[in-house]
Amino acid sequence: MKKLDIEDIPIFSGLDRGELDRLTTKLGECSFKSEDIILREGKIEEGKARYMYIIQKGAAEVLKEDWAMNQIRVNVLKKGDFFGEMSLIDNQARSATVRALSDITLYSLSHKDLEGILSQVEYAKVILNIGGEIAIRMGGSFLRMADLLKEYQLD
Repeated sequence: MKKLDIEDIPIFSGLDRGELDRLTTKLGECSFKSEDIILREGKIEEGKARYMYIIQKGAAEVLKEDWAMNQIRVNVLKKGDFFGEMSLIDNQARSATVRALSDITLYSLSHKDLEGILSQVEYAKVILNIGGEIAIRMGGSFLRMADLLKEYQLD
């Protein structure tokens, strides 16, 4: 398996070549069939490693449950996109469901591996980058929510 060059993944920006190479050696590979659930909203992964994923091949959709428990697609992810990065900094329930739209191959990176190979300074860089990515995603979500709500008058 040829390992992914992770220098283009935004959460790893600011790391030097040696740090990126060490991270790359820790990437695992996993595959899912079309329609498989990769992550489930509300699930807490206690007692085992917490993972983020980078799409190597295929596509997935990000789903959120509404108040009536309907699954609503909020994003489609493709090669090079990543998800589950919040698990690298917390052990909270997954914030969304991710389902394979096709057969998909993912690279995985565990919280344990990330923390184990980076210094405190390098780890802090990654955490700050994750915060920035979360802010970008939230901004996009707010814009989509505003588009949905513009038809309703709020008092």
